[in-house]
Amino acid sequence: MATLPNMNIILPTLGQDSGQWDDKLNAALTLVDAHDHTSGKGPRVPTAGININADLAFGGYGPTGLGKAAFNAVTALSSGSKTLFVSSADNELYWRNNGGTNVKLTSGSTLNITLVGGIVGDYSSVGAEVAYSDAGKVYTFKQNGSPKPWARMASGPVRIHEYNTTETVYVELAVDAALASSYTLTLPAALPGSTPLCQVSSAGVVSFSNTIATGITLTTGYVHLVAQQETNMVPIRGAGTFSTAVVSDQAEAVITATGNTAVFPLDFGLDSNCVITAITLTGYTLASQPTITFNYSGTNATFTTSGSYGTGATNKTYTFDTPINVSLNSVNLKVVSGTNDFHLMRASAAWTRP
Repeated sequence: MATLPNMNIILPTLGQDSGQWDDKLNAALTLVDAHDHTSGKGPRVPTAGININADLAFGGYGPTGLGKAAFNAVTALSSGSKTLFVSSADNELYWRNNGGTNVKLTSGSTLNITLVGGIVGDYSSVGAEVAYSDAGKVYTFKQNGSPKPWARMASGPVRIHEYNTTETVYVELAVDAALASSYTLTLPAALPGSTPLCQVSSAGVVSFSNTIATGITLTTGYVHLVAQQETNMVPIRGAGTFSTAVVSDQAEAVITATGNTAVFPLDFGLDSNCVITAITLTGYTLASQPTITFNYSGTNATFTTSGSYGTGATNKTYTFDTPINVSLNSVNLKVVSGTNDFHLMRASAAWTRP
């Protein structure tokens, strides 16, 4: 008699075992009735022998040794909970949570980052980029493109802390609470070579220049501004070389060649609180340069200057080493001509007023 390997069923021998067939059949049928394909109770059922045509319950247990899970897209679930599925509406992966809400986990080829309450909008769908570089210790914000160009940023006030510190103090950039319309500030292309004034045009263009395009109205309080006052040149009339050396008309005073001297009082109409820091003369000569002296209360002022007078109207500035206090001194200009006539047109003063 043979014994089968899977369930140990004993097969009666054909032509023999007379009187034992009933016992053998009963024993075999008992084993068949109890078989459940566990060890010793039938062979394992292969994949080809399975046809799952309804939801398969695991009885609260989980699958183990799972290599992968492949989903068919289904209509978005409207019932049940704690279920993972792929929606046929957009072929994205969803988790139906315990409250019955379908939570979208993926967005195209990336995770659905809107879940974390971070960057939303078109960020992921268009391929924009927010990145951090440890080498430069810097965050970058870029828009979509190839290569990705820099993006704008919109926010409320911006607080700037000192780099690479843990300080809590900061400088905050903010707009006025009364802001009525948007505007753009455009910074200069480079830093200035000196220390000039910083100005902003009506178009929002920031520039560096000591030339002020429009007038300035000063209110009460303390101000310290450099401004300009002009005076026409009127020679001192008197005896001696002064009267014969100078020819005057409404436009200019001419100190004739050679070595003639003229002295001019400089009254710029400033009040006693002003301090003169520089004087600019406008004049011209054919070639030879005049000798210029500024005298206040019997003292010759020292100054720095550069350049020469040309054959046309030329401005030349004399910056005093020690500013002249108007309240204590009257200023006279002394001009000695060279081998050519010197034409003096006007003078202007740079001054401060505390």
